[in-house]
Amino acid sequence: SPQLVNTKILMLHTLETLNNPQTATDKRNKAKIENFIDEVGKMKSFGANDLIRVWKKQRSNSMNFNTVILKDIVLKYHDFVERKKHRIWVKKEG
Repeated sequence: SPQLVNTKILMLHTLETLNNPQTATDKRNKAKIENFIDEVGKMKSFGANDLIRVWKKQRSNSMNFNTVILKDIVLKYHDFVERKKHRIWVKKEG
């Protein structure tokens, strides 16, 4: 679907910003994304609203993400397991 393709493109762009920031804005965005990843990584569990709340703390006007992208970014760097019944992700033990 077009939405899935757009999500994948945005994820690749985000990873490129993290791995190889080109401009001053990219460098600021990299710091904001890293802060977001660290902040969520400290949590024992998260839901969609938690991701939005933590992302809004970063005050990034140049990068707008939906919860799918935010979740994918976190899962790339941290080990969480989905609890479908409760619609949350819980940090893996051990």
